[in-house]
Amino acid sequence: MSQIAQTQPASQTVKIMRFVLLVFGFACFESRICSAELDGQPDLKVFEGRYEYFNRVSVQFAQSPKDGLLYAIIDEAFYPLKTADKGVFLDRQGSRVVFERESAGEIAGYRFYQEKSTNFFKRISKENLPKAIWYPRVPPANGPFEYEYS
Repeated sequence: MSQIAQTQPASQTVKIMRFVLLVFGFACFESRICSAELDGQPDLKVFEGRYEYFNRVSVQFAQSPKDGLLYAIIDEAFYPLKTADKGVFLDRQGSRVVFERESAGEIAGYRFYQEKSTNFFKRISKENLPKAIWYPRVPPANGPFEYEYS
């Protein structure tokens, strides 16, 4: 009888731990679903294209096939943007990039909120970048890439 009494609290502890893990796992799964709705693959494609930027330079926004993030590409430099809300992104300095739509629902441009100023930049084109820019070397279509040393 004393052995059953000693194992009972341990089994209750195991049950409680399983319950906590189940609830924690569900919470993690639920948060993944919520974040996937914000930065899901299809939703970010609508922001891709070339846009105006400061000093007559243009910026290209593109979604990486490697990590799914939206990047601002200026002079071949890649700047990742963190999703803050639907159509709202943050750069490394915490400045907000907010995409705005026309009355027809198409992306008209983006508003760049900096510390002391706000600027609106129009969309120039819906140009998509080739996948080769995301990888150092794209393997040939007919097989794996093999190095040849001479």
